[in-house]
This record gives sequence, C-alpha cells and structure tokens, in this order.
Amino acid sequence: MFLQIYYESFIVNKLVFAQRFLLLITSLITGSASAPFIICIGALPSQAATLAASDAMVELNNFNHSPTSVDALTDTNTFTFASNGSVTAEADANALAQFDPNNPPEGFSNVSLSHTSGEGSSYRGLAESLAGVIGYNFIIGSGETFSFDFQDSLDLASSVDNPKLESASADGNIALKLYDSTDPNNLLPLDYLTISGNLATPGNGNSLNIDRSANISFNSSETSIGGTKQSAEVSVQGSLSRNFDRETHLTLEEFKTNQASVSASVPEPSQDLALLFGFGLVCFGETVRRKAFGSRSKGLPF
Repeated sequence: MFLQIYYESFIVNKLVFAQRFLLLITSLITGSASAPFIICIGALPSQAATLAASDAMVELNNFNHSPTSVDALTDTNTFTFASNGSVTAEADANALAQFDPNNPPEGFSNVSLSHTSGEGSSYRGLAESLAGVIGYNFIIGSGETFSFDFQDSLDLASSVDNPKLESASADGNIALKLYDSTDPNNLLPLDYLTISGNLATPGNGNSLNIDRSANISFNSSETSIGGTKQSAEVSVQGSLSRNFDRETHLTLEEFKTNQASVSASVPEPSQDLALLFGFGLVCFGETVRRKAFGSRSKGLPF
C-alpha cells in the first residue's frame, strides 16, 4: 500500500505522514497522458478500541499557464462526548499554493486529516476537515493548450470491537473541477474528477466511487469489503490537457472533505445530545460552503 494507518498509536505522526506523501509523489510516473488508478481494500489487523480515520492528499504540478490569483482554503471541526468511557477526535488541514503571475505556478498541494477513537460503553466522537485551492483566471490564448499533472490519494479506515454496541465510519471526497470563466456571470463546467469513499462498521454502506470527464482516463481494480476492521485506499495519478480554439479564461478548483466518527450505544439516548451532534455536521457544512464558494467564487455551478 502507498499509505499505512498505524493503529498502535492511531493519531498519525504528521512528519511520517508527510514523508510517506513525498515517497508517493516521487514514485509516480510524471508526464503520462493516462491516469493509473489503484485501489486496495481489506481487513485491518486485530487491535483494541473503536477507531475511524479519513485522510486525503492532492498534489497539482507542471502547469503550463499561471493564474492571476489563488485562494487556499482550510477548515476543521471536532466534537466529543463521553458519559462512560473516553473518546478523542483530531482534525487537521493544510493547503499550499505557490505561484508567480508571470510564470507557471510551482504547484498546489493540500492535506486533510480526520481521526477519532473511543473506548467504553457510552461515547461519541466526530472529526471533520476541509482543504482546497482555487486558481483564478488562467488566460489561455487561441490555439493554445492548458495542462497540468495531478496525484490524488484517499485513505479510509474503520474498526470496532463489539458491532452490537459500537459503530465507526469514515467518509472522504476529493473533487477537481475546471471551468470556463471568460464570462464571470456564466461559468461553464469543462472537466472534472471526483473520488468518494465511505466505510461503515458494522453495516453494508461501504462504497468507493470514481467519476471523471472524457479528458481524464485511468485503469482501476476493486475488491469487496467487509468485517469489523476495514481499510480502503485509493491512489490516482495522471494529467489533464485541453485545447482551446479561442482566448479563454479558466478557473480551476480542487478541494477535499474528510469525516471520521465513532460511537458506543447509550442505554437511554439523550435527544439533546443527538441534536448537538447533528448541529455540528450542519455548521461544518455551512462553513465549507462559505469558505469554498464565497464571494470570490460566487456562482460556481456545484
């Protein structure tokens, strides 16, 4: 596997995570017109505690045009409650965009991590994270080509000891979208790549999905998922290239969201607790919408 989630300590050491990301990037074949797709799903080694993790990383590089401006977006949210036991939640997000308006950008990169774990008979934990980059106003001349390379990775894990009393879930989404923004009041979708995954333990709601436009291609393989200790890993590499027969202004958006949650059943569930837990999800969703689709990107057709 390209990435490993170490359940001995569960909270991933950020330096090790960064080193593994660099190893992933340097091992990829650059300049390829296709996008190999690798997916691995399987059971985790036996380990105590209820755990969930959702990690995503994206690297965009080798641009042949530069935007006039860039926004980097991050946000995190955590919630914990325990009446009989213990629970931890950690969320982290980092986004980096290095560019010079007079030269193609060095690249965009960002990481989004959500981890939570619990132990006991009554607890709930939630971790959510968002990271993304928006590049505005790539100006492509008539007869020119716009292109760049990308590497995406989504890593999910969920584990419970007692499926009758405990639950764990991990969700992750990565989206890459290119728009014709020549008319800022009428943005036109051109190309896209989306990766989404969900693990639910116990349950049958596991899924991994890839969707893309015609200008992006990849090879894929999938296996079934099941059990009380699960992991899923997706790695995609490739490039996007598009020709234009007239001067066109482009907006490029890349963002990812990750969520991890664990819980143990409460003998007498509290309605107030359920409302509070749901309120955290709603507030985080609204924050994502404001940050990613605010005044700078108003009107993007999501």
